[in-house]
Amino acid sequence: MSARTEIDIADMIREVDGDNRMSPTNLGATLASRLCVFYSDLEVTDVIEFVERTNPDKQMGAGRLAELIVAEFDLDKEG
Repeated sequence: MSARTEIDIADMIREVDGDNRMSPTNLGATLASRLCVFYSDLEVTDVIEFVERTNPDKQMGAGRLAELIVAEFDLDKEG
């Protein structure tokens, strides 16, 4: 399940910021607004801060960032 979640989030990152022009803050906010629909316990500000802290220079690939988001917010748990 974790791999599918990571793939879905990586695809979402590529969809919203495929040209890598968003700021880390805007990317985090966009991801949070979409993820909070599926994960009601997720806080928008937590996702924004995580993306800002983890990928401030936007050098990390979508797959790796997705992997870290899943791990940080325990999004692969079954529920």
